[in-house]
Amino acid sequence: MLTQIDQLADDAAQQQVSGAIAEQAAGPMWLAVSSTRYRLGVDGAKQLLLERSGIPALQQSLQHALAQVPQARSHEKALLLQEIRSQLQALHAERQQRLAQLRQLQAEQGQRFASDLAAVQDKTGRDIHAVLDVPGPDHSRTPDSFADQFKMTPGKLERNRLQVAYSKACISISAILTKHGVVELPLEQQTQVKSLDSVMVAVMGVSVKYRQDMRRLFCEAAGRNALAQAFTRYFERSADRQALVQRMANQEARVQASAQALTALSALEALETRA
Repeated sequence: MLTQIDQLADDAAQQQVSGAIAEQAAGPMWLAVSSTRYRLGVDGAKQLLLERSGIPALQQSLQHALAQVPQARSHEKALLLQEIRSQLQALHAERQQRLAQLRQLQAEQGQRFASDLAAVQDKTGRDIHAVLDVPGPDHSRTPDSFADQFKMTPGKLERNRLQVAYSKACISISAILTKHGVVELPLEQQTQVKSLDSVMVAVMGVSVKYRQDMRRLFCEAAGRNALAQAFTRYFERSADRQALVQRMANQEARVQASAQALTALSALEALETRA
């Protein structure tokens, strides 16, 4: 808008000024007005002077612009809602993808643990079976007399042989548990004796293992399955596993929050459409 055009010499001067401005800022429509002419036209009831003041044209232009405001606001609101929906949908998809990744990680960890545990049970089962599959009587339960306390008796030799085999099997299993972070008992199960607060002790016990015990634990299906189930329970309760479960729960809450936001946005859009 150009003001104080009454100070220009004539219409040619006004056109010259308008042309110079148009060269620097092409596009907008420039309205030339004079408040002095308008006041004189009102005071003198001079219609021509009023028109030459440019004020009526300005008023008409403003009214036309104001009439378009509701439609412009509606269009702007629709664009904003569309942008919000697009961003929410992208955020929701990202959160869903992250949750799917965590679930996949949980499944893969479980599969790796089960596979490693099964493999070590197969190996220890074969090793223990080879130790037990020997001819002759079982001297491991033959008690030694007081006179034999410093002698190497068949019972002592057999018990030592079984204990070495059992220790090797436990070391192999313990290595797999350590690999997967299944070492200490959960806090609620821990005692005042640190040496007893291990998963191996909780599952395998501290009693002496004889041939029948070792065959049941390592060679028979029922015993092997019981060990696998016990170790798997402690795997699921391990610190790393529980941390993953918590991460999944937090991510599920985020997915739910973005889903609720999309539902609320859809409700708002429906209200806007009816309005």
